[in-house]
Amino acid sequence: MNRFILIALTLALSLTFVACSAQAERQSAVAAPETHKTTSTTSETISPGATADEAYQQALEFYKQERYTEALPFAQEAAEQGQIDAIYMMGEFFFYGDGVAQDYEEALKWYLKAADKGHSDAQCTVGYMYDEGMGVESDVNEALAWYQKSAAAGNPVGQHNLGLDYLQGRAVQEDKAEAVRLLTLSSNQGYSQSQYILAELYETGDGIEQDLKKALELYRLAADQGHEAAAQAAAELEQNPGI
Repeated sequence: MNRFILIALTLALSLTFVACSAQAERQSAVAAPETHKTTSTTSETISPGATADEAYQQALEFYKQERYTEALPFAQEAAEQGQIDAIYMMGEFFFYGDGVAQDYEEALKWYLKAADKGHSDAQCTVGYMYDEGMGVESDVNEALAWYQKSAAAGNPVGQHNLGLDYLQGRAVQEDKAEAVRLLTLSSNQGYSQSQYILAELYETGDGIEQDLKKALELYRLAADQGHEAAAQAAAELEQNPGI
């Protein structure tokens, strides 16, 4: 198959929006939330007078160990005191079903609270949930508004998703120059999916001057982070005698 035809097909498949996550970085859209280990025994209790930040730090320690049922009460205590990262974490519990029954509506409630306080990961994920109709009726215009807020705060996934909106003309007028600008901002922060899509645009010259060396550089950067499609694309492009 012609290389450019193949790129067009893979690019179409890769233009999926992404939810942010405080867990291990999720580089692709969450089609089926992951199932994590949980424990049923709480070995520590919240100390009387503990500050919101102290409760959140304890929640975070348990969360990193995937001890979600133990993390939950600490996160909830901190969230109820207005700790923004704890509020976001509460959304994570319900979005992924970590230590609780999965509930997108409840997740969205917590994410919105964090997003309204300026949490850029929450803003991006709220946008994603509106895009996908998760816990709410799908609304691409509402999704766009939240991606814009997240991107404006410098969030690489928010920049990525907003870039895809401009690339596809989704809820905005198609503007490939603006898409490239946003994807470049995201790519410069090390976001591998943006590096991969930007590399495809450089390889094909779609919306930007063709630059095979730049494309290969970006493919390699994404591949170094474990992006399999980028690794394959880099291997194929390396065979091009024009580089």
